Formats: sequence, C-alpha cells, structure tokens
Amino acid sequence: MDKSSKYIEMCKAAREIQNQWKQEYGDFFVFENGRIECWISDNQKGQKIKRGFAINIKKGIIRLSKYIWLPRLNQLIEMAQEIGRRYESVTQDFFDWTKRPYERLSGQPGELFPSMEQVWLAFVMQKKHGKQWDGSNWVRGC
Repeated sequence: MDKSSKYIEMCKAAREIQNQWKQEYGDFFVFENGRIECWISDNQKGQKIKRGFAINIKKGIIRLSKYIWLPRLNQLIEMAQEIGRRYESVTQDFFDWTKRPYERLSGQPGELFPSMEQVWLAFVMQKKHGKQWDGSNWVRGC
C-alpha cells in the first residue's frame, strides 16, 4: 500500500475519486494533520464521511475533520472497470497505456509513477475523468 507523500498529494487532488469513497473495513485515509490511519468500523462506529469530511460530536461540540482517502490497488482496479467489458480487456488496456507517452510529463506512465497505486490512479483519472497529473494537479484536456 502506497502511503508516500506523492500518492497522498495525488489522491487529495483527485476530487472525483474522493467523492466516490464509501468507507470499508481496511481503507486507509489521512487526517488533516498528516497522520495515516486505517478505517476500522469498530473504532469509528456511527461516523460517516461525506465528500471527505467527517462530522464528530463530542460533548455537544461539532467538529469537522478533513480526511483524504488512499485507495488500495484492488479498489483502483475496480474503478477502472467498464460495464460490458471483460476484466482482462480493461487490464490489457492499462498495460498498453503504461507504455505510451504521458502528455503532461516526460516519459511513460509505467516509468513516471513509482508505485502501482500511482499508475492505476493516473489511469483511472485519465480514462474516467479525462485528466492527467502534471506533477502538482490533475489537468483536463488529454
């Protein structure tokens, strides 16, 4: 599981991905202070996250907390799937895509991104949302 600062930055900027988060046991997320935790339903009983914010009520005081979801590799692969297409076909598209030039950065995706999570996130963002990582943000028009 990639917990690098680069992956956190990429996930934070991927609003489309963050909006899809439905908390599951074992999900990793980052607090606003940078602390990384794993979602364990017993510890977060009754807590829900909407659009990256958790609402906590403690002693009558409401507190909003910003969370950044770090999708696991299996979750990213699932996001890449397309209705009516075989899993193997989408996976082949991914491997072909990793060998093509990446427009926003110099090189191929398989070489530019050091972890499989980063490569799959870049693939999902490009294929599903038409955006590429320029080194600091997701940019439309690719």
